[in-house]
Parts: sequence; structure tokens; C-alpha cells
Amino acid sequence: MDRYPWELPERLGLRIELGERTQAHRDMRRLLRLMTEQGPTRFEVRKYRCAVALSRCCNGARRGGAASDSLLELFWKRFEELTQLRSWKTVQRHMHRFVDELLDRVRPEGRSKIEGIVAWIREDLEHTLDSPKTLTEYADEAGVSRVYLSRFFPMIVGRTFREEQQRVRIEMACKLLRQTALKVGVIARRLGMRDPSQFIAVFRRATGLTPAAYRRRHLETG
Repeated sequence: MDRYPWELPERLGLRIELGERTQAHRDMRRLLRLMTEQGPTRFEVRKYRCAVALSRCCNGARRGGAASDSLLELFWKRFEELTQLRSWKTVQRHMHRFVDELLDRVRPEGRSKIEGIVAWIREDLEHTLDSPKTLTEYADEAGVSRVYLSRFFPMIVGRTFREEQQRVRIEMACKLLRQTALKVGVIARRLGMRDPSQFIAVFRRATGLTPAAYRRRHLETG
């Protein structure tokens, strides 16, 4: 049995914020399914959890540019309707209809800057490897909280910030090893790693080869 995914309502909000209709309905189906797999949970408890999801979805639509006043009116209307429903099937239909209503109100030009922030971070990572920034520093520069950024970064990229930073570092290391004759120690410093032995260990974990072996293999096959 799956653990109840308390993070799913937050992700639903992000899907709506970004206008991702297919993914939003997929996450909603999973959320509703898991609500029925938590053992003998009372119907009213399930509806309470649905109300939490309604709120998170509204927050996403608001960040996505939907008008706050109309969202509030819609939320209370759908919340009141939810309390009156008497079967799980009608609750499920109600929740999916609500997702569509919110997505119809999201304006692409008014969406929050989270996608742009993440794209900026990924581009900046390539240019700041010699003096890498922390996620907190990026969050401060972007004017968002570190918690918010750390939560949504992997949802958009598919990797955590640290994993993405490491991926970029290894990718740049491979490029420098192939295209230059720089010594391993120099490459390590360019990638923000002052200890060459640490760089060698990290590179080997990622590629299965030492930097020197990677360079030889490339020269032999190139």
C-alpha cells in the first residue's frame, strides 16, 4: 500500500500554475486513488483531504495569473458543494471538474516566474562552476523562499538542485577533458573543486572512469 502522499496537493498546485492539464488530472487521479487505499478511512476524512487539495489547487491558479476574487468565490462554491456530496464517484467527478475550471482561468502571461527562475538557474550553473552558488543564494536573488524553490525545482527539472549542479559539473568536465589539454587539477579548480583527488573521485563515481582514463579513451577513439 502506498504511503499517503501529502506532497501531491502541492504538486497539483504547481501543475495548475504551469497549465499542465494532462499532468494535473493524472496527479489528481493518483491522489484520489490513494485516498481509497489507506484502509478504512471515513468518507468525511476523505472529503476533508479533498478540501485541502482544493485549496492547494486554488493557490496554484492564483500564482498562475487567475484573478484572486473570482478564485475565492469559486473555491467557496465548490467547497460547499463538496460537503453535500454523498458518494465517492461524485466527489471524484467534482474534483476533476474543479481542476478544469482552474486551468481555464490560468493565464500563461500571468503565471508565476517559477519556470523562468528554474531556467535561469540552470543556465547560470554553467557559468558559475568555478564559484558555485547555493540554492539559498539563488532563492535570495530570485526573491523566493528556499523551501519553495527546493520543492518545485525537481518537479520541473526531474532532478534535485544538487543533482543538477553535479550533472552540469560532470558534463563540463567531460567537455574540458575532450577539448583541452588542461591538467586535471586545473579542471578541478575551474569546476569549483579545490581538491583534485575529490574531483577524481566524483568524476569516477559519475562516469566509471578517472579523468585521465576518460581523456585517453576519447583520444584513442577520436
